[in-house]
Amino acid sequence: MGIFETVDMYKVERNVASLEELRDVLVENMDKKYKTDISNADSGVKKYFTGNTVSTLTIKKNGYHGLALTLDPYEQERGYAIVSMVAITPNYFIEWLTRNGGLIDKLIFQAIWGSSAQFHYNVENAIIKQLNASKVDNSMKNTIKSMFTGKSIIE
Repeated sequence: MGIFETVDMYKVERNVASLEELRDVLVENMDKKYKTDISNADSGVKKYFTGNTVSTLTIKKNGYHGLALTLDPYEQERGYAIVSMVAITPNYFIEWLTRNGGLIDKLIFQAIWGSSAQFHYNVENAIIKQLNASKVDNSMKNTIKSMFTGKSIIE
């Protein structure tokens, strides 16, 4: 994940025990039209080679469009859960091509697989409606403001 990628955060007013529970709720609402996969965090030396330090729920529309969802383990003690969502390219070869191929490859892949707007809307809508969540304003302005005031952006 790059520094300029958008991470959407949602505050769920109840504890979500695991990614399996989150997957079950989302799949129920989205009529199983997207593939889901849970990857557990690696431990020990393996995490330094793979970079996989957080367990992730991946929702795939196709080889070009996907979303990675994570649960913040530190907020569970406070009685609510934070679900973070970031757009990913599930297929590593296609991701490599889009990073190294330039604008023409990106336009070709978007022409083949279409827009991700409806896909993102469906997942976001499922999180908000099924989990009774609210979107957290984690813009750069609020993040910097929270650094100086000491207040969390999740309130």
